[in-house]
Amino acid sequence: MMIEPCLWLAQLTPDAVQVAGWLASAFFIAGGLNQILKLTDRAKERPPPAETYVTKVEYQRQMQEEQARLIRLEVWMDQWRREIRADLTGLGEASEARAHDLHQRVNPLEGQIRAVDAKFEEQRQRLAHIDAKLDRLMERSL
Repeated sequence: MMIEPCLWLAQLTPDAVQVAGWLASAFFIAGGLNQILKLTDRAKERPPPAETYVTKVEYQRQMQEEQARLIRLEVWMDQWRREIRADLTGLGEASEARAHDLHQRVNPLEGQIRAVDAKFEEQRQRLAHIDAKLDRLMERSL
């Protein structure tokens, strides 16, 4: 049985040996280039392709996490909006109460101001009447 492999090698033509040599050389060169490219990637601090690609399961897990995070954000935003609306409603009611209180304070003052204006007008009319009398008296005395 030992003779058979030797016979097989003896039957190879020089062309077949050369083709096998060229194929082996090509594989050797491809492997060497691959190693050189890996080294250049490491030198450039690029991760290997296996670390940059995400598997389908990992992608689906990440998408579920993102969807859950978005749902939590939506719930938080809805709650925040409700709180703001409640605050604005409370502020509106408080400002209405303050406006009503101010009206309650101003309304009596308005009446008092009208009374003072009426007295002022009465005094002005009296002074005008007295001024007119004084003018007539001065005309008579001249």
